Amino acid sequence: MADPSVAHVVSVMGGGIGRLLESVLPEQARLRCAVTLYVRECDDDLRARLGKAGVRVETIGSLVALAVALRRSDVVHFHTLNLDLFLAGVVSGRPLVYTMHGLRATTRSPGTVSVRRLPTARGLWRRVKRELFVVFLRSRVRAVAAPSAYLAGVLSDLYRIPPRKLFVVPNGIPLTDFLAHGPREESFDLVVGFVGRLVAVKRVDLLLRAFCGIVGEWHGRELKLLIVGDGELRDELRTLADQLGIAEQVTFVGQVSEPETYLHDMDVFVLPSRNEGAPLAVMESLAAGVPVVAMRDGGGAAELVERSGGGVIAEDDRGLTSAVSDLLADAGGRAALAERARTYAAQELDVRVCARRYVELYAGLPASSCHGTVAP
Repeated sequence: MADPSVAHVVSVMGGGIGRLLESVLPEQARLRCAVTLYVRECDDDLRARLGKAGVRVETIGSLVALAVALRRSDVVHFHTLNLDLFLAGVVSGRPLVYTMHGLRATTRSPGTVSVRRLPTARGLWRRVKRELFVVFLRSRVRAVAAPSAYLAGVLSDLYRIPPRKLFVVPNGIPLTDFLAHGPREESFDLVVGFVGRLVAVKRVDLLLRAFCGIVGEWHGRELKLLIVGDGELRDELRTLADQLGIAEQVTFVGQVSEPETYLHDMDVFVLPSRNEGAPLAVMESLAAGVPVVAMRDGGGAAELVERSGGGVIAEDDRGLTSAVSDLLADAGGRAALAERARTYAAQELDVRVCARRYVELYAGLPASSCHGTVAP
C-alpha cells in the first residue's frame, strides 16, 4: 500500500493517548500519509495545530455518518476501547487496526463491577461489551498493536488474540523537547519527582511513604519531592504528606502542559504504579536523562527501565525506599544511568520511528501474516 490514507479514531484527546497522537499523527503526515483524526470533541487550538501539521480533524457525529466517512480511508486505526465506535469501523468495511494503550480496567472501582461477589448491572454490561469486543478483535481487526511486550502479553491472555495479528509497536515522543536542555547541573538540593495522574493505580502514596523514610537520613542537603499532575486523590495525598510530616518538602505542582520543564529539575524520577502499559512519563524521563525507579510489578514501566538500562527496579515497598535513597547518594551512578537513558531514547523513543513503524504496519496489512515487534 503506497502512501495510504489513514483514519485515526479516539473518543477524547486527553491524557497520554492525546499527547501521543498529537506528536505521532503529524509525523505520519510527513511520511506522505493522508491522515484524518476522528474525535468526539476537539478544541480550536488543537485543531489548528494539527491542521498546520497536515492532519485533518473531524468531529464524530452519528455512528452512521462515521461509518460512511471511514470508507474514504485505506486503513482505520482505533485508539479507543469503545464498542459503538468500533461498530462504525466494522460497518465501514475498511481494514482495521487497534492499539491497546493501557489497562484502564485496573483503575476502576471494584464496586462498579461486583458487590459481595454478585455482578452489578454495570458489571454485566461491561462483560457483554468485552466479549463482543473480543469477537471483533479476533474476527474483524487485521492487526492489534501494543506499545510494550508486557501489554502484548496481556492482549494475548485477556483477549486471546492470535499471534499472527499481534504486534509490538513502541511509542515515541518528540525528543527535541527533552534533549535540548542537556544534563542537569548539580545543585544544593536533591529532587525526587513524579509525573502522572493522582489516582489509585499510580500508588503515589508509596512514593510519599518512601520519601518520608529517606528524609530523616539526609543531613547537609535538602531533599525535595515534586509531584506533577492532578487527579481524584490530590487532597488525600496532600493530607498524607502532612500526616507524615513532610508537607514542607513536597510540592504538588498540578497539571502542566510541558512536563519537561519539571523533569529537568529532578535527580531521580519515581513511578510506583502497577501494570503500566508503556508510560509516556517514563519515556520522557529517560529522554531527559533522569534515572527512573520503577516497581517490579510495574508492567511496561519496568520493561522500559530494563531495556534502557536507565534506572532501577524495586522489588517491593521497602526496596523502593532503598532504591531511591541509594541513587540520591550516588551522583556518579546517577550520571551513568542518565547517559544510558539518553542513548536509549535517541535510538528507540523518537516519535518519527514510531510513526514509521505504524506506516509499515499499514502497508503490510493485505498480506499480513507475521507477528512480533515491528522492526526499526
